[in-house]
Amino acid sequence: MKNLIIRPIKFILCIYLIILFEGLCFRFVESYADFRLRLAWGEVSEKKKISTLLLFDHFKETPKGVVTLQNTNSKASEENEYTKTILSFGRPLKDRYEQFRLQVKNPLQDFVIRNLENESCRLDGVIFPKLKRSSTSEDVNNRVARREGDILEFARAMLIFAYRTEDVQQKDLVDLKYLFSFLLERGIACVSVPYSSSENLIAQIDLLKNEYALISNNLILWGLKNVTMDIVNAVNVPNDLFSMIILQNPEEISFRNLSPINSAWFACVFSKNSMQNFSADSFISLFEMINSARNSEYTYQRKMGGVLQIHDDGETMVPIDLLTLMLKCVEFNEAIDFENKSKSNFADLLNSTKSDKTEDKALKKSVVSFENSFSPKKVSAEEQEYDCETVRTYRSIHKDDQLLQDLTNAQIILELGKAFEQSGQEFMSEITQQDPQFTEFYKLLKDQNQSIIKLP
Repeated sequence: MKNLIIRPIKFILCIYLIILFEGLCFRFVESYADFRLRLAWGEVSEKKKISTLLLFDHFKETPKGVVTLQNTNSKASEENEYTKTILSFGRPLKDRYEQFRLQVKNPLQDFVIRNLENESCRLDGVIFPKLKRSSTSEDVNNRVARREGDILEFARAMLIFAYRTEDVQQKDLVDLKYLFSFLLERGIACVSVPYSSSENLIAQIDLLKNEYALISNNLILWGLKNVTMDIVNAVNVPNDLFSMIILQNPEEISFRNLSPINSAWFACVFSKNSMQNFSADSFISLFEMINSARNSEYTYQRKMGGVLQIHDDGETMVPIDLLTLMLKCVEFNEAIDFENKSKSNFADLLNSTKSDKTEDKALKKSVVSFENSFSPKKVSAEEQEYDCETVRTYRSIHKDDQLLQDLTNAQIILELGKAFEQSGQEFMSEITQQDPQFTEFYKLLKDQNQSIIKLP
């Protein structure tokens, strides 16, 4: 009888200790917190629906409901609680940042600071991360390098902090140096811009985009107080200039005649005092902007692409809670850029197999054996099963070629697989990541030693 009582107690105690240990790891171990996030949401470039039935922070549902003039304050509080919950995985990173502030005495001493200029404007104090690589043929074609092998400085992203001098104190600029140093260590270039005019701000952004593309591919624009109006105007420029927009203690007038954000992430940060001067009409426009930023097929942007945060008066000017959001936005855009580049390379390779019509068709007739002739033939059920995204893409690209219609999926897979292998292991890995079924089919057919023919 005694054992019957003790065993359930031990079991419950073990379960409790496991849950406690897991919670401590999530709170204090950065790698585990990120692992649990990926377990819940998948990789940063994934598109999938997230269950809202589970109780973990990652599964919290985005705020819903109609915003009216009467409920803007309650909606702001709801958005703030959602932001705290959804960004809870970043608490170990915040701990590391606080420890970094205590340990580092001169945060920017190891980084190169340059002044950039062209005929239109000047941008002083651009801080470069310590990232370098050798230039490629693509860099030469894009005119960012003179020849292959040159050493190029680059950045994963760039943070631009725009402010008016009367809005910041000396201690704020010191805090900013620590934030910059922390981001620079993670490959993000930084610059603080004393604001003069909207025209000059846009000219400075154009300078970065046009002449320093390797450090400004993903721009994060952060505007403080009175600069916010012109930041919003910059958002309304009909170009996807920015990866992320951060507005801190914005002016009420900033949100009049506001256009939705296209693809940038968006964050708005209020102090409790600054919120009191924000009208209900402006809040409604702000919520529309937040929802627009969340309107994405990608899971991560749908969950955290638009946030609102409220902090106590007297806290540091630097929005530390958004440090996690900035880094995750950079990671997200890197993944999307890589995915788009891989698809472009994939399409180029598929297109490269199509040569001059007249000469190529004559060549095909001379190399095709009787077994693989282009005369109409009945395709077996087994061959019909070799259907995958890569084959469908190839058939779509060559849909006007009549000869292709008589080729089986198996024949296409064999020839394309051979071409992909010749392009190198890295490219083959990209194909496997995009279409794992194609790779499985290719390995199977290759093992069976089926014949390979020339494709159109």
